Amino acid sequence: MRDIVKQMLVEANTVLRDDVYAFLRQALAREESPHGKECLEVLVRNADLARANRTPICQDTGLVSVFLELPEGKRLPKGFLELLEEAVAEAYVDNGFRASTVFPPLGNRRNRGTNTPPFVTILPVEATRPARLTVMPKGAGSENASLIVNLRPSLSPEEFVDAIVPEIVARAVRSCPPVVVGIGIGGTFDKAPLLAKRALLRRLGEHSRDPNVARLERQMLERINESGIGPCALGGSVTCLWVSIEMAATHIASLPVAVSMSCHALRSATVDVTAWCE
Repeated sequence: MRDIVKQMLVEANTVLRDDVYAFLRQALAREESPHGKECLEVLVRNADLARANRTPICQDTGLVSVFLELPEGKRLPKGFLELLEEAVAEAYVDNGFRASTVFPPLGNRRNRGTNTPPFVTILPVEATRPARLTVMPKGAGSENASLIVNLRPSLSPEEFVDAIVPEIVARAVRSCPPVVVGIGIGGTFDKAPLLAKRALLRRLGEHSRDPNVARLERQMLERINESGIGPCALGGSVTCLWVSIEMAATHIASLPVAVSMSCHALRSATVDVTAWCE
């Protein structure tokens, strides 16, 4: 089990997700700005070299988020969390990935050199669904550009777009564009950022099943790309590759909104772990 998790982390850090890679190639084909095309050519070449040489797509191999979809009635095997921590430490040390985790966050920010702990979220799902484990290394450049805000709950969809798109555009410049944007709407103060980060796990090109939400995703993608920031913030028409939105119920007096930014190096790996659960 530990070796499988280690392999997942190596795969996530060195092989760009196939959907993201395909969107980069599509962006290269339609970008008209010479500087933008040159940047995209470099990003595609970088992804090719990382895959061929099993080297990191980005030098910032990030903190590791772990999502476990656990079916009702199933239990984690004993020692599961310790196993995850060991797998992260071994994957990062053995492969020379940069260790970025420090503790305490204030004062003496000591780096143990193991990139642990992983940040684990357990997601209950229906009993009929498989147990799935996802690892998501995410760097600080895009993480630092993310945000959470409580908006006026009476906002119309159009007013929502007008309020959030300028915030995304301002942050895209420092997020190594072209970016991928995950948005969480609703829930509680702590739920919205989780929705936003999980939205980044949806495949690029996969709109929400809710037609109204899908329409909002398309509108926001178009508006962000109208900014002209372009690849590597050098100007162009491809500032954002995709926008995904996840929603949850919320309080009548609240509208919590979180945005999880990702650079082009959107990294994750998923496996079915049903056999590991009791």
